[in-house]
Amino acid sequence: MGGFTGRETVMSAGAIARLVAAGDARYFLLGDGTAFNGGTSGATGAPAAIAAACRTVSSSVWNGGGTSTGGFGGGGTLYDCSGKAAALRAAG
Repeated sequence: MGGFTGRETVMSAGAIARLVAAGDARYFLLGDGTAFNGGTSGATGAPAAIAAACRTVSSSVWNGGGTSTGGFGGGGTLYDCSGKAAALRAAG
């Protein structure tokens, strides 16, 4: 969703909401804002909408309790957006 570094936000909050409503997307991993790891900012507002509307998934469930997601060094937060299409639209 964010290109190589995660900073090229190409999807709007509305586009994310449509994917969630159609059942084509449910989980989103947002970086912690460090270099090469995206973050929750962006011109489209999609990352902020995800963080506001969706529930976090404990890292112990999906990452064995670790803090690093691998890749370019940094943790992240996994969000479950199931059933949150309307909230994503409103947050965007």
